[in-house]
Amino acid sequence: MSKVVKTIIYFIICLFLGFLLTRQFYLNRQIQQINQLETGNSIALEVTEFIKTNNKLRKQINQLIEQKDKLEKSAASSQAANEILQENLQIYKIILGLTNTQGQGVEIIFDAKVSSTQVIDLINAVKNIGAEAITVNNRRFGPKSFVESGLFYPPTSVQIIGNAEMLKDSLIRPGGIIDQIGAGQVEKKDDIILQSVQ
Repeated sequence: MSKVVKTIIYFIICLFLGFLLTRQFYLNRQIQQINQLETGNSIALEVTEFIKTNNKLRKQINQLIEQKDKLEKSAASSQAANEILQENLQIYKIILGLTNTQGQGVEIIFDAKVSSTQVIDLINAVKNIGAEAITVNNRRFGPKSFVESGLFYPPTSVQIIGNAEMLKDSLIRPGGIIDQIGAGQVEKKDDIILQSVQ
């Protein structure tokens, strides 16, 4: 809930409380006039009415306070939901390659020629391992990116953001994708910065 809406709510409550105080002052004056003009019995009746009115006003004040509390809780829930949505939006932007991203990961350097098919297999393999973002020769890959057919000549650099330990262990294990390609040095990195998809 925005500050403007909160301010309006508080203003309305203050305005209503001001009206109640004015009404109470007016009723007090009426009682004073009754004391001067009426007999004891009529004063008692007026005082009874005054007490009833006061009780009604107190109930209305309590209802307003409850409404204010509900609005504040609703605003807090709305803010929490908005924060979760923003976090999810940021995750989707990273997955789609729409924003720069930074974190730990690995860098693979190929010092021999690799084919486009091998690069595609590598990209698919690291996605299955849990890569958050990938670049090949500083070109970010998103869902709509593609690898042109042909050869990649050395040195070819592949940078991957994700769990560095898990990525390296999965890549260099016997029978893993690096073993299948037959070349490539894998190095863990504490901090990799990848640009958005161009």
